Amino acid sequence: MGLTNEQESVRDTRNKNMLVSAAAGSGKTFVLVQRIISQILDEKNPIDVDRILVVTFTNAAAAEMKDRIRQAIDKAVSEKGASKRIKTQATLIHSAHIRTIDSFCSWIVKNYFYEIDQEPSFRIGTTGELKMLKDEVFKDLLSRYLESDNQDFKLLADAYISGRKIDSLKEAVFALNNKASSFPWPMEWYQNALRIYDINSIDELEQADFIQEINKYTDMILDIIAGRIKRILDLYDSDCTSKDKTIFSNELAYIQGIIDAKTYTEKRERYSGMVFERFASKGTSLNDDELARAKELRNLYRDDVIKPIREKYFSMDIEELYDCITFVKRQATALIDFTMEYTKALLLAKEKKIFTTLMI
Repeated sequence: MGLTNEQESVRDTRNKNMLVSAAAGSGKTFVLVQRIISQILDEKNPIDVDRILVVTFTNAAAAEMKDRIRQAIDKAVSEKGASKRIKTQATLIHSAHIRTIDSFCSWIVKNYFYEIDQEPSFRIGTTGELKMLKDEVFKDLLSRYLESDNQDFKLLADAYISGRKIDSLKEAVFALNNKASSFPWPMEWYQNALRIYDINSIDELEQADFIQEINKYTDMILDIIAGRIKRILDLYDSDCTSKDKTIFSNELAYIQGIIDAKTYTEKRERYSGMVFERFASKGTSLNDDELARAKELRNLYRDDVIKPIREKYFSMDIEELYDCITFVKRQATALIDFTMEYTKALLLAKEKKIFTTLMI
C-alpha cells in the first residue's frame, strides 16, 4: 500500500508537534505504524521501540498496532540480520508502551506510587464495587446535610428531593463529580463553575459572558435569516409594490434592528414588539415556485426561529432574570459545595477501601 504526499509528510516529519485529523478508514493506523517504524529504523537518528509511547482507546487497537510493528521489525531483521540494534528491537517490542489510556495510567501509578503517596498494591475497583461505594458515600453525606441547619441546602433539597426519592439530586451530584474528576484539579473546576453567578447588579448582568454569548448566538442566527430574506427580495421586480414584498422588507428591517441592538434589554424589547402580519401576495411579481419558496422561508423564520428564540432566550426582562439568577445562585452554590464534599469523601472512601483490602 503506497502513501499519499500528506501521509508521507506525517511519516517523515520530525522534531515538532503534529495533529493529524482524518476520516474513519482512511489509514490513520497504517500511517502511524509507518511513522513509528521509520523512526525505529532511521539510520541517522534511531529511536528504540520501548522509548515510544503509543496510546489507543481499546485493547484490540493496541494489540493490533503492536503486532503490526512487531511484524515490521521481524521483516527488518530478516532483511538486515547483521544489525545488532535491529535485533534488539525484536526483544524490546514486548515491553513497548503501546497500550490503552487507562492501562498506561495504571502503569504510571504502579511504577511511581511513591511520588503520589499511593499504595503499590492498589487495584481497580469493579463496576459493582464502585457503584456500591458511591451510593454509600452519597447517602451518608446526604443524611448529614439534611440533619444540619444549612438553609441553602434545604432550598436545594426542596427542589431535587421528593419524599424518599433522591434520584434527581444523586444524578446531578454524580454528573458534576464525573465532570470535575475529568480535570487535573477538580476543586478548582468546582470553584470556576460558580463564577457564572458572580453578578451583583443588573449592569453586571448585561455585561455577563453568558448574556453576551446569548446575544452573539441569536444574532448569528438572525443574520443568516436576514441574508435569505434579502435573496428573496432580489427576486421581486424593482417596481413591484405588492403586500408580500412590503412584508418581507419590513420584517427584514425589524430583524436587522434586533441585530443592531446592543443590549439584552434592547433586543428583548424588539423581539417582544415584532408582530407578523397576515401574508398576502396579490399583485406579486414572483412566479408560483418563487412564491412557494418565499412562503416557506417566512413560515420558517416566524415559527422555527423568531418565536422560539423569543421564548427561550428573551422571555424574562433583565430585572426578572437578575432575580432568578440570585435565587438559583443559592441552590447552585449548595449543589457545588455538597458535590465538593462528596468528591472528597469518595476519595477518602476509596483510599480506605484499598487500605482495608491490603490489611486483610
